[in-house]
Amino acid sequence: MPPTTLPKRDSTPMDEPHRRALLNFAVSHSSTVFYIADIGTGRRTRFISDNVTWLTGHPAEAFTRQPGYGTALLHPDDRPAYFEAINRVHEVGELTLEYRFRRSDGGWIWIRDTLRVADADGAGELAVVGCMLDVTTEKEAVDRVDTAEAITRALLNTAMDAILATDEDGAVVEFNPAAERMFGYTREHALGRPMADLIIPVAFRDQHSAGMARFQASGKLTHSNRRMELEAMRADGSTFPIELTITATDAGPTRLLIGEVRDISDRIAAREERRRLTQLMSDAIDSLPDGFVVSDASDRILFCNSAFARPYGKQPSEMAGLTPDDLAPDFFRHLRRFDGRLVEGDRSQIPRIADTLRRIEGQPIEVELIDGSWREISRHPTSDGGSVTLRADITDRKRAELALRDSEAMVRRILEAAPVPVGMTRAADGLILYESPASRRLFLRDPIVGDLSARSFFVDPADRDRYVDALRDDGGVDGFEAFFRRTDGSEFCAAVSARLIDYQGEQVVVSSVFDLTERRRVEAEMARQREALHQSEKMSALGELLAGVSHELNNPLSVVVGQALLMRETAPDAKTAERARKIGEAADRCARIVRTFLAMARQQPTEARPVDVNVMIETTLEVTGYMLRTADIDVSLEMTPLLPPILADADQLNQVMTNLIVNAQHALAGAPRPHRLRLMT
Repeated sequence: MPPTTLPKRDSTPMDEPHRRALLNFAVSHSSTVFYIADIGTGRRTRFISDNVTWLTGHPAEAFTRQPGYGTALLHPDDRPAYFEAINRVHEVGELTLEYRFRRSDGGWIWIRDTLRVADADGAGELAVVGCMLDVTTEKEAVDRVDTAEAITRALLNTAMDAILATDEDGAVVEFNPAAERMFGYTREHALGRPMADLIIPVAFRDQHSAGMARFQASGKLTHSNRRMELEAMRADGSTFPIELTITATDAGPTRLLIGEVRDISDRIAAREERRRLTQLMSDAIDSLPDGFVVSDASDRILFCNSAFARPYGKQPSEMAGLTPDDLAPDFFRHLRRFDGRLVEGDRSQIPRIADTLRRIEGQPIEVELIDGSWREISRHPTSDGGSVTLRADITDRKRAELALRDSEAMVRRILEAAPVPVGMTRAADGLILYESPASRRLFLRDPIVGDLSARSFFVDPADRDRYVDALRDDGGVDGFEAFFRRTDGSEFCAAVSARLIDYQGEQVVVSSVFDLTERRRVEAEMARQREALHQSEKMSALGELLAGVSHELNNPLSVVVGQALLMRETAPDAKTAERARKIGEAADRCARIVRTFLAMARQQPTEARPVDVNVMIETTLEVTGYMLRTADIDVSLEMTPLLPPILADADQLNQVMTNLIVNAQHALAGAPRPHRLRLMT
């Protein structure tokens, strides 16, 4: 566009102040600020109308006196676009800018600046003629509209429900993303099309058309702002249940119908499932053999099953609204025992029965009917202040309890009478749960003593641990021997046989204890007797050997003794006679020892004869002398010649004396030297 040429000055000269005054007067009543500025270097403002002070708060002189004054007041974000436009304004000839301008009070205003290139003096010197207009209010209004539209669009785009809007003719004017997902149409496809063709099933379109006709005629909706459950149609022709709310609203010159649609397929399915489950639960409760009743906070029956209503001769539906006071008289006719008390025939018990039925909490109560059956009644509170009451048939359980009680009584009588000590202890801590009288007698326990633990009755606690470990590994033990402590502190050895069982949810040890004291004594005595018999057998064998040896030695010794006697009598001199005497005495001593062995070894009946004890001792020393000498034991013999003979078996006395000497030798073996043995009579 060619630059505009400013009007030339007329022939009448007019100075600059007069021209400024004329221009200012022309725009004094305008909201537009006019200015003229150079395009070239420096961009000096030649003229600006005085109303710039009203608009910006800055004096007009500041713009004309200081080159580029106004550009320094532009918002930093808007300066690049402003300078780019100024640099090319001479190319386009005219353009419009919008930018933010800082007022003298620090606030910002929006300016719409229209620039046009003009020939300032007709000589080809170009200048910019600008018109500045305050558009702050307009921009704020546009921003508010944009914000409102953005919010509206955001609400439509993020809404979980489908939102559709139609004009008065039923054409779609809005179709949000949820509607696109729900019905299978794009927004572009839906806009402008009749809503009936898009989402109304064919079977309901006539009804929809009639409703639209009434709205067009009256301007009112029959079901405005009400939630309705209907059927809708998808793009593929399938139908599904929806919840629809329709609202009519004015939008400028036209009225809109806005529909909010929610897919309630899951809700309908859940509702149907709840209905099915409710019916299933109702059928299940009604089929229960036990009585079941639900009452409200006033104890009035809301629901009960056939098992509960049957004793009253009513149907479950006839029981609704009745209270325990209403039911107690009929219930009483069937009762023999109620909550542990005999009530049969005592009608004064009816109020108490009704009150108890109303106040059952926690522990259930048991009732016995006249026909011998039993019921257990329990009551449980509900969250709404009501209650659920159960009336269970426990006849079999009560009969089993009575049978078990009789069985337990019989077992207890058997255990009480049994001579075998029997006990039952808890495996975890050894607590004694039961012990028979025989067990109490064995351990010297008083039956009235309180809780005791079997752990304390093991002399060695490790025995208890090994005992329990064996039980847990094998389930039982037989003949487990250990030492036990009675209540008085005495100890005894016993053998335990036990089994590990489950009793009332706990591991329990059932055991029997056998006192081994007498058995140990008998076994010791039997061992001693076996040893004595063994020794006797050895002595018998030794006696037979000694007897044989003695007989073998007697013959040569007799020859030695006879030859020594002959040599003594025929000795040529006294020295030879003395030697013969010594040989004879030695042989005679050997003969006596052999006779002693033979006497000790022989087996013959005891024979009491007069015995010289001194001679018996000397004979014994002859046999044991070598043994004592090799043990380095000095023997001191002090015997009185005045000792009279005694009536005894010489062989047995000899054995006794031999044992005494051998025992003395063994005792001296560990004693410090010198070793001395003193024999006195």
